[in-house]
Amino acid sequence: MQIATNRYYRKGEEKMKEVMYIYLESWGNTALVCEEYLKKGSWVRAVGRLRQDRWKNQEGQNRERYVLVAEHVEFRSPLKKSEDSSESSESVAAEAHKKLETDVSA
Repeated sequence: MQIATNRYYRKGEEKMKEVMYIYLESWGNTALVCEEYLKKGSWVRAVGRLRQDRWKNQEGQNRERYVLVAEHVEFRSPLKKSEDSSESSESVAAEAHKKLETDVSA
């Protein structure tokens, strides 16, 4: 699965946004929880090691991608814009964390 990270910066007076897509590799219960709860737009914090994969495609072009091999994943809820806006995302994040903690304590 992939995660996206946004970088915001200024180029002169113009506001710029750069998006980088990183593959997320996880194993065991972490992989199961990520598969169930990690959806487009989810806010996640992943800790692990970065690996660079390189290969040649069928046309002989060099290709590469970055993979984050996750040792720990935290599901985050977005900052509240109103009282009701992030209640469901907070409960989903809490449920995902409970499943991850179950694996650690077992």
